[in-house]
Amino acid sequence: MRLTNILIVSLFLFSFLLLNSRHSYAQCKPIEVEVSVVNAQRGSNSGSISIDLKGLDAKKLSISLLGPKAKNQLNTQKSEFKGLIKGSYSIIIAGKSEDDNYCQFFKEVIIN
Repeated sequence: MRLTNILIVSLFLFSFLLLNSRHSYAQCKPIEVEVSVVNAQRGSNSGSISIDLKGLDAKKLSISLLGPKAKNQLNTQKSEFKGLIKGSYSIIIAGKSEDDNYCQFFKEVIIN
């Protein structure tokens, strides 16, 4: 009887861990986008970054652009950013809702 109890507890624990790990670590849907950069002309803020969302619904995404001199645009639905100066920019895209289960997308680009 003692061996039976250990076996039952082990089976229960294994089942719990297996089901819990499937729920906690579910495969997220990748955000596949294409990023285009237009460099700024000397001494101007004429650079731009365009993000092709490849058919994804921008309303379900949160798009953030982090740039030099605190010119950040956070939690927007824009896919085109104009009037940018030279520098390094970080693009972060995530799903707005956990239910959509999107993976986060991160890319660093440089405007020369």
